[in-house]
Amino acid sequence: MIPNYDAATNDKVKQQLDELVGTKFIKDNIAQNILLLPDTALSIGSNWSQKIDIAGEVPVNATINYTLQEVQNGVGTIQSLSDFTTTTDKPINVMGTIAKTNLKGSINGTYKALEKSGFLISANTHINIKGTIEIANNDIPLNIKISKILVAK
Repeated sequence: MIPNYDAATNDKVKQQLDELVGTKFIKDNIAQNILLLPDTALSIGSNWSQKIDIAGEVPVNATINYTLQEVQNGVGTIQSLSDFTTTTDKPINVMGTIAKTNLKGSINGTYKALEKSGFLISANTHINIKGTIEIANNDIPLNIKISKILVAK
């Protein structure tokens, strides 16, 4: 809650914060899971990186590092790790009030893909975002955790 604001104002701020890292953010992140594998042959221990752009009021650019951990019964297990910070100093508009963000985070995951086709059959990822958003000279701490599991059927 923002000090000195009523419940309706706090609800509106919560709604706008959800837009910052809400549905579009999650959809863009899911799309990155589908475009996971490189165009080159891999072997156990292979490493590769992928640059991603996650759209939103506060855009995020990150480089995700992947490692092929193992292959069993035609299914490869891939681990990922990335740290990111927000990519803009541009203030955002929250209910007509100028706000500044200072956010950092990580994206970690485990993926399973078919060895022959590279088709992604499952993903278990965790996104952690921490930092502050400054609204009306008040620093509001944010601690957002998003976990998702995707399974192909």
